[in-house]
Amino acid sequence: MGLHISDRALAKWAANDLTVEPQSGGSLVFRFSYEASSCRDGGQPFASRIVGVLRREDGAGWRIEEVRVELDPDDPGWRATCIHESNLDPDPAKLTADSPAQGMLLDEFLARDWPTDKAGCFCTSVHVTHKLLLALSTVRYWLERRPRKHEAA
Repeated sequence: MGLHISDRALAKWAANDLTVEPQSGGSLVFRFSYEASSCRDGGQPFASRIVGVLRREDGAGWRIEEVRVELDPDDPGWRATCIHESNLDPDPAKLTADSPAQGMLLDEFLARDWPTDKAGCFCTSVHVTHKLLLALSTVRYWLERRPRKHEAA
């Protein structure tokens, strides 16, 4: 079944928080802005982006070639997250390194019932997966409504 997100929220995010750039060869680069928050100290906000590359596969849909989280590692909100007190690596570049989204078909990833946590941080893979679901659901919403001029040849 996957995570349910209302069309109203997806429309708002697609309009305000998502940019999509068609690439040569028909792939798409997307950037989804997300205001994250620390999981302690009252939830200090910090800016983040989920960035990825999708490649169209004939008859199969869109494959997630790459997905990563970008944020300022010196942002006080990020520094206040509990990942900095755990034995996990707080390097933002490594947050999605083991994500099952890497290499999956978009619809396949979104259809699964992944464990998620709605906290605003990125401290565990469960938190990261929740943010990926938000971003990739928004991308699929955009894809279903995009101008056809972006269709791969």
